[in-house]
Amino acid sequence: MTDLIDREVLINAGGLRIASRSKSGRGKPILRVSFKITKTLQKEPNVAEVTIWNLAQDSRSALQEKGILTEIEAGYFDNTSLIFKGDLDYGATTRDGADWITTLQSSDGSRQYRSSRINLSFDKGTAMGDALRTAAEAMGLGLGNITDELGKGLPRESATEFVKGLVLSGRAPEQFDKIVKRAGFNWSIQDGQVQITRAGGVVNPNEVIVLQPGSGLIGSPERGEDGIVKATALLQPELLPGKKVQIRAVKRDDKFEVDGFYRIEKLDIVGDTGGGEWYSIIEAKPL
Repeated sequence: MTDLIDREVLINAGGLRIASRSKSGRGKPILRVSFKITKTLQKEPNVAEVTIWNLAQDSRSALQEKGILTEIEAGYFDNTSLIFKGDLDYGATTRDGADWITTLQSSDGSRQYRSSRINLSFDKGTAMGDALRTAAEAMGLGLGNITDELGKGLPRESATEFVKGLVLSGRAPEQFDKIVKRAGFNWSIQDGQVQITRAGGVVNPNEVIVLQPGSGLIGSPERGEDGIVKATALLQPELLPGKKVQIRAVKRDDKFEVDGFYRIEKLDIVGDTGGGEWYSIIEAKPL
């Protein structure tokens, strides 16, 4: 377990900034904050739940407004990174003895996912890449890694253009899904940005995160019957769905019994400045 003194959480909710420690620096956190964030490669929005103890009354009241943009940073003393960005779906405060406990529930890109609509028509001969970018922009999300992925060329099975044209009309995620599938990609929403991945591919393939004893890995990974490996590491913001990891675990006679490359399919980020968990828990598929 990491030193509690070093744990740090920063929350920006609609301009209201909440910090787990005072500006004076290192020392015991002034607020207890816990969180659980779940991210996947699925197109449904990622979700976050945050609990804060004993906020000031004005802050508690401000956190009841639905839809405000919520950003969560976490890490260690003077070194935090963004771990979630989304819209506030629910905020409420309850009394538990002497404590005021505020609970926030947010989802990533939920407003666009649930309510945005697309009405677009593409002429015959429209390039697949142009249609993909236009549809993403119409959905109201950032382009994310779309430009980078298209720069590598379309997947081999993809059509390069719409020979007969195309009309998209209806709920944005459903219509966008049609374009993405025809282009040969899968997609998800990551911190308000569209992320596309090729079948079996990874984000930034030249970047590999190594998890092994002594460099963040905790305990031994669990391998399921479907080949999916579940591994727990100290909280590392760079661990994200779609990223490539090398897991090296259980060292015996100077050799690693588990040593392979995987793509992160699901990620749970859990933490509590008051003690206990401060982990990134991944489910990863062999490459």
